Amino acid sequence: MPILYAQMMASGLLFLASASLASAVPAQPSPSGPSTSLFQQVVPQPSGKNGYELLLLAADAFKGSKFYLKAQEPGTSLAFKRDALADRQVVRALKLLHDGLGMPIASPRGSVSFLTLLPELPAFRGLSRLLVLQQYVLLADGRVAAAVANARLGLRFSQAIQTDTLVSGLMGVAIGTACIDPLARHLDQLSEGDCATLFQTCQEWLAQPNPQLRIISSDWTNTMGGVEELKRKCKQEGAIAAAQELPDNETLLAVLKELPAAPDAVDLVFADVAKRMNEHFGRVLKEMEKLPWERKPLRLDESDLAGRLAAALAPAYEKVDERYTRVAARVRLMACHCVIHRFRWEYDRLPPGLNDLGLGELSIDPFTGQPLQYVVRGARYSLSSAGSTVEPGDPQAVNGRIPVSITPGD
Repeated sequence: MPILYAQMMASGLLFLASASLASAVPAQPSPSGPSTSLFQQVVPQPSGKNGYELLLLAADAFKGSKFYLKAQEPGTSLAFKRDALADRQVVRALKLLHDGLGMPIASPRGSVSFLTLLPELPAFRGLSRLLVLQQYVLLADGRVAAAVANARLGLRFSQAIQTDTLVSGLMGVAIGTACIDPLARHLDQLSEGDCATLFQTCQEWLAQPNPQLRIISSDWTNTMGGVEELKRKCKQEGAIAAAQELPDNETLLAVLKELPAAPDAVDLVFADVAKRMNEHFGRVLKEMEKLPWERKPLRLDESDLAGRLAAALAPAYEKVDERYTRVAARVRLMACHCVIHRFRWEYDRLPPGLNDLGLGELSIDPFTGQPLQYVVRGARYSLSSAGSTVEPGDPQAVNGRIPVSITPGD
């Protein structure tokens, strides 16, 4: 099902979207025929020079593979997974994906409006699951070096699709997490050389500019365009009718019911809303200049109508930041695991502490600014990030946080 950008504009929906993208339910390829291919929907005028176009062709290539769909079902045998990867459509999709990621990649859209469809994002999630499937089979066959190369490709894919909106950013975060999970569960299979290669892959990913600032800046322009479009609809159709075109959002609907009926009065309210939202965005940008653990959540004043409407329309940037920081913590943990395993291969024992490994800032928890938590228990060890803070009463919380960890075998 195509994703509508307007559906993700409100803060609550944006957070729920980020959670659903990372869920374990396999995405189903679109049943659309050739006349409604993703490529044709998204790229009206192909350039032949943009790798994003090949990513779309890759998504189109595998969507009709019955082998792929069957291989996603729980309990499917390893033999069937191998057969699925040998399917002609799957082979072509993987080649197109690889070729596309080897080219410069940019958004195929000149702009994103309030009602822009983003039909490729669920299909891109399906492509990432295809990479995960391939990585699993490679590990099962003992081809660990190829599995590490697959993870590198997946991390590249996760960054490449982050183009116009926070929705694409959240999808990229979910894909990045998924594409390192098989290796995370099979770290004990890595040789000393595999550890060195995977460590370099993690370093490459961490050295890339954080796309979050670019994404939220682009998204903000789209968000404010959406606010202007909502104002127009409220003036022409009335607030209640305008709200019906948005997804279910009880908070926004309740606030829109408070709008005055007179068009001039609506203009005044929305002018105030735009002013407050722009000021809020300026404060968000200032927070983003800080180190992740120094950033504070920002709240809009909801003591009056304009404030409540601004709060209902502004994306929940702190939730988005938490998602970005979480995947960064996972990649740091993976890099540290590689160094720990290399130490164990070299000395046939575990290092007593992270300080003995010369990791520098890699060993810093991006959620706290303190060292990652490393505990040795005989021949085993644990390594974790404290994770983000949560509301009191969360059953998964440890000391008020949701930890991030990578444990072989989990």
